[in-house]
Amino acid sequence: MTDNISVTYQASAPAIAEGIRVAGVWMLGPYRPLQSAAALLVTLLVGLGGAGLYFAIALRATGTAKAALPYVWIGTVIAIVFFIAVQNWSIRRLARHAAASTYCSGTQTADFDETGMVIRNAHSHWQTNWAAVDKIGLGKTGLIIGVAGLVFAIPREALDDPQATEAKLRTWKEAS
Repeated sequence: MTDNISVTYQASAPAIAEGIRVAGVWMLGPYRPLQSAAALLVTLLVGLGGAGLYFAIALRATGTAKAALPYVWIGTVIAIVFFIAVQNWSIRRLARHAAASTYCSGTQTADFDETGMVIRNAHSHWQTNWAAVDKIGLGKTGLIIGVAGLVFAIPREALDDPQATEAKLRTWKEAS
């Protein structure tokens, strides 16, 4: 008799968004520090652009550079907050779109055993063995499984014991 885990759940946009973020980190691998440095540089440049724009507006309003200078930080903060919000907005929008799609709509069932995993709903059936699974991780909102650039996110609330489920899946993956 084979040991198995079966989970029934509804797709969750927050779990999918977390899956997208985690999968991005997984795919970057050793290049993550380089990507982080590039993201920081872009954020700083956006902040400087915001500072310059706000300085120009303040200069026009006050008439002197000395009077406009104390207000430069406002443009910096507004530009950086806007930039970060826009970045996160696109991931949240993609996650909401995925959760509402035919692929994720309705009740999902994920079945796991020592041979692999099957995820299905009324419209799709996806199956793979453990050798094809790249990564397994437990996030704040879901159990995340990465397979060849795809990511499956099972909401935490659907799991009886998220840590035990993750540990069992890792055991099966390592045994494959």
